[in-house]
Amino acid sequence: MKLTNSIKQAIHKLFTGHSKREDFEIINNWYHSDDKDVLVVENSMEVVKNNIRKKIDSKYRKNNLYLYSKRIISAAAVLIIAGVSIFYFKTQQDDNVIYGGPKLNVLTTTNNSLKSSLEIEGKINYADNKITAVHSANAEIFNVTLEDGSKVWLNAASSLEKLNFDANERRVRLVGEAFFEVAKDSSRPFFVETTQQTVRVLGTKFNLKSYPNQKETLTLVEGKVSTISQEDNEAVLIAGESITLDKGKILPEAFKENNLLWKEQVFAFEDETLAEILDKISKWYNVTTSNVPASNKHISGKIGANASIYEVLNMLSLVSNEQIVLEKNVVVVK
Repeated sequence: MKLTNSIKQAIHKLFTGHSKREDFEIINNWYHSDDKDVLVVENSMEVVKNNIRKKIDSKYRKNNLYLYSKRIISAAAVLIIAGVSIFYFKTQQDDNVIYGGPKLNVLTTTNNSLKSSLEIEGKINYADNKITAVHSANAEIFNVTLEDGSKVWLNAASSLEKLNFDANERRVRLVGEAFFEVAKDSSRPFFVETTQQTVRVLGTKFNLKSYPNQKETLTLVEGKVSTISQEDNEAVLIAGESITLDKGKILPEAFKENNLLWKEQVFAFEDETLAEILDKISKWYNVTTSNVPASNKHISGKIGANASIYEVLNMLSLVSNEQIVLEKNVVVVK
């Protein structure tokens, strides 16, 4: 059974406290059908079950639908963990919102048609047929191959500028977030400069997050890197290690695999606050945020590649136990 409007409406009523017996029957029939149209959402089974129980119990504990509702709590929990989506509907669309996830541009020196259009838009700079700078907008990711064979995935709202590529070194400046696969060249170290640090590698894979006015995070996937902060503090990382920098101070950080999935266009978060996650959403879907509650609670989750903003907000509502909706071009926490 596909996700028809009646099924979506029944789920919507369940999570907004307006469901009736027939809505439970629709959800139950969908759950027991053989043909489930689902997405994959990662999160704790018990967290989601508890959120569902709270919503159902608060509505039905005192009336004759309570016992009936309890019979489908387990089914509904599995259904939501599987990722059945849209219970906050597309009531008002905005042409500037990217509903289906960020666009991926694959950029090489030989891709002349894309090169021409991006030059006109001011998103790339070339000199001598070599890429010298790349600027991604909101809802846009670049996969860039540099002249030495190094590959860089540039996340939304980021920029990469080549400072120097000569016989002695390869040096770039990053603002925002990027994943690097640096081509090995023992005679020419590869440097990445940010506001707070300079990372030095010979050939390796790592993720570097350095958005303005935020702490920086360096995560090493393969090889070995060293970094020096603007306060002359130094750290050496091996594969599987991560650090953060905040005002020049270097701190160890847990390796968070979810936070590397963005380059595969998978919206994911691991051990992050709601404010941090909504900041990601604003960059990926070209929206603004409003009424974000202050909280130290950290949550984790991921959803399939190219998920729509509605699917992401629905998942986030479940795992945060908040009602998070899109109103025009603004994500609102109610």
